Amino acid sequence: MKKPGYYLSGEFVRMAQMTLRTIRYYDKQNILKPSYVTDAGARFYTDENHEYAILRNQQQIDIKITSLITKLYVFVGVFITLLLEIPSR
Repeated sequence: MKKPGYYLSGEFVRMAQMTLRTIRYYDKQNILKPSYVTDAGARFYTDENHEYAILRNQQQIDIKITSLITKLYVFVGVFITLLLEIPSR
């Protein structure tokens, strides 16, 4: 039975823009635990979980952006080095 203010896993992943696989992984790694688990194993999440999931996703996005920027700097550096090595006519 669904409690008021609680979301089933499927509802929660849509709200948090995650996948079921991700929240199951987070549960196993003790990163994001459900607020309530039924005897049958159904996981329920609350708005508090949702806020944490949003922060977690933002952290991952920030890491990906930082990695991309670093790779871009390396690429630009290599490109400039190669341009400087081209003999002028």
